Amino acid sequence: MSHHQPPDSDERRAHFRVPDTLLLDYEPIDEGQMESRREEMAGRWPNAFMLASRLHEIREGATVLRRHARQESAVFSKLVDTLDQSIDLLAETLAVQAFGNRVAKVTDVNIGAGGMDFISSDGALPPGSILDLRMLFHSTGAGLRMFGRVRHCDRVATGGHRLGIEFEFAREHDRELLVHLMLRREAQLLREERGD
Repeated sequence: MSHHQPPDSDERRAHFRVPDTLLLDYEPIDEGQMESRREEMAGRWPNAFMLASRLHEIREGATVLRRHARQESAVFSKLVDTLDQSIDLLAETLAVQAFGNRVAKVTDVNIGAGGMDFISSDGALPPGSILDLRMLFHSTGAGLRMFGRVRHCDRVATGGHRLGIEFEFAREHDRELLVHLMLRREAQLLREERGD
């Protein structure tokens, strides 16, 4: 007799997906380019897309302090929240500027911790292709840069191709940030559904 084991949190996380809208740019690259860009991204000097990840890391480290601030003073807590919003706005602006001369497109995606799919009006990409992905999340304003591998590319009747992308992260904290962004997006969708 077999007993069905409930999926562990990592397995649930890998299959959990939410719809979102991104400002998305992707560039097909080869294995050598991915390794050199991965080293560049892991380097000492931050860039605009690393900024969102680092800010999230800092916020996570200050969670206990934020809780104490809320208990001590509503005014101080409001000040901290306002400063956070200001920093987020600056980070979002820098991420938009980091697209540079590349043309990012507003794209509806179905995204999870392990990957995403979306319809591209660009040409077909063979499975196994490596992409350098730059994303700015409309729902949160956070920017992320990571790599992805094309898992499938299917022509759609309305034109273009549906791409299935599996993520490869340069930093583990970027994966954690993506999960955090997905949970925030899910909460936002639930509030909208309830009419909050």
